[in-house]
Amino acid sequence: MRLDRPVNFDALDYYNNQRLISIQKSRRPLQERLQRIANEVIDDFVFTYHSDITDSTIDKSNPNYYRNKILSLNQADTRRAFARLLDKSILRKDTVNKIAANMHANKVATLLTNTEVERIQKNVLWADHVISNSEFQIDTYRQLAEKLKPTSSRKLMLEKSIQEGTSPRGREYSYKELRNVSRDLEKYKINSLDLEKLNMENSQAIRDGGDMIHTSKTWIWSRLENTRHSEMDNQTVNINGKFEVLNEVTGDLDFLLFPGDIDNDDHNCSNICNCKCTIAYE
Repeated sequence: MRLDRPVNFDALDYYNNQRLISIQKSRRPLQERLQRIANEVIDDFVFTYHSDITDSTIDKSNPNYYRNKILSLNQADTRRAFARLLDKSILRKDTVNKIAANMHANKVATLLTNTEVERIQKNVLWADHVISNSEFQIDTYRQLAEKLKPTSSRKLMLEKSIQEGTSPRGREYSYKELRNVSRDLEKYKINSLDLEKLNMENSQAIRDGGDMIHTSKTWIWSRLENTRHSEMDNQTVNINGKFEVLNEVTGDLDFLLFPGDIDNDDHNCSNICNCKCTIAYE
């Protein structure tokens, strides 16, 4: 069902996007640390691949090595983000709300970690594909690793280390660096924490003998040219309902709690990746 646009739609859309940009900037130190971890994994894989020496040191490309590091970073960041939301909320800081906030923060951190670990594993597979199917110059790669910043693109370094005139045959795996998916992950984190905070406010209102405060939410299309979700503009569902999101280009249909919901049933990138839509709660 399509409804009239909310009052001050332009201001609301601008506010939502500026808020996302502001939070992303504040998260840059975390993204740099995550990028360092990802690059360390790639470097270790490349150097070990070309080493004739077999030692018993831990395999850094094994997800067990770096998953806990990433999870720890995400947990700390997500809890801080939730704490900022609660500080501005009408919620009481009682035990029930603190437990609920902590549980949801851990859930979000775990999902973000799983996604980031998956990206790193794909990066390792792509590095293996490049090295195995081209004339790869390890000395060039080593020199670049020593000269460039620890957060520099390993994708470009791999490509620059391929012997001129040769290239890997095809690309079975697309190389996705963490920095390129951080916007999608950040959108999920922000929208998920917002929704959980509103649900906690509803629960507290009911415990206090009142009615739900927040009852519905509305999808706000970005209005950018050549985007997928113009038909979603102003679609409204109940607070915990799912939007039927149709990709107007591919025809893919997904059921999402909000724009950027990477935890949807199908884990389909078609309606999530690079989506610039926002959401308004009634």
